[in-house]
Amino acid sequence: MAIGSALKKLMAIHEITQKDLAEKLGITRQAVSRWCKDQSDPTTEKLAELAKFFNIPINDFFDGSRIDTCVPDEENPPENTVAIPEFEFKVAAGDDYINDWEQIHNSTKRWYSIDFFRDRHLDPRNCIRCTAHGESMFPTICDGDKILFALDKELTVQRIHDGAIYVLSVDGALRVKRLSYQNGCLVITSDNPEYPKEIHQKESLNNIRIYGRVIEVTRSL
Repeated sequence: MAIGSALKKLMAIHEITQKDLAEKLGITRQAVSRWCKDQSDPTTEKLAELAKFFNIPINDFFDGSRIDTCVPDEENPPENTVAIPEFEFKVAAGDDYINDWEQIHNSTKRWYSIDFFRDRHLDPRNCIRCTAHGESMFPTICDGDKILFALDKELTVQRIHDGAIYVLSVDGALRVKRLSYQNGCLVITSDNPEYPKEIHQKESLNNIRIYGRVIEVTRSL
């Protein structure tokens, strides 16, 4: 059956350990380890449970190319992969937006295929992965979700994609919101209807820094 490669990729995407997965399925960690190493195969019942747990079709376990994230061996990573560490927001003075972000020491890196970025016309060196906090973007983004966004120092309110989700700061406070630019005003919208829209114009736009567009959201189950 050989589902090990796909299973390891899915576990990395959802940031779940062998122990966590074993507890979810009611089996031993050693059983999960053997699946990952292709030393044994899950039963048809357990394969169905895996598909339901990761919310994918069963066939995806046999076609790893459908899963973008790669999990390399620490000493011998596969070719054409790149690691993106986790960053945290640190407001800094100056015009270089990258200085507002600081890599978390010893954070868990997420491995991606180069094609993941090439297909989106992005440079992985300009991509930042961080943790979202709060419920204002629920159900699209939940508290604790990991988001990946492409840092764009040239991004202005006039160049945003209407209705897309962006990482930005308002008066130094980090936000993840949907943005649109209408009649000279920046409209900031939450997916959670309990949060009202915000409208910024003229001088108040000077207090807003848009870092980049969100390109991926991952969630631990």
